[in-house]
Amino acid sequence: LRPFARVVCHGGTDDRITDVSRITIDYFDGTRAAAKSGVEAVRQFLTQEGGPGRPFDTVTTDTKPQDIPWNSTNTPHRFVVSFRCPTRRQS
Repeated sequence: LRPFARVVCHGGTDDRITDVSRITIDYFDGTRAAAKSGVEAVRQFLTQEGGPGRPFDTVTTDTKPQDIPWNSTNTPHRFVVSFRCPTRRQS
């Protein structure tokens, strides 16, 4: 099984200037260790300071990576993590 990430933006808040999206990533892989390592790499990448092409002002972890079974056989292995991602309105 190749690694796969499903990204969903759901909900959040805004104050008419800053939009704070809540983004959840489901990270799938063939083994539990690979899925855990992969989701942590994604989390480290998103929460690091600055960087070219970043669409968000900052990214903070809302819920840390959690091992959540995909089905009764637990294959593929899935970890889920959520972030709060603020962006300011562009004129």
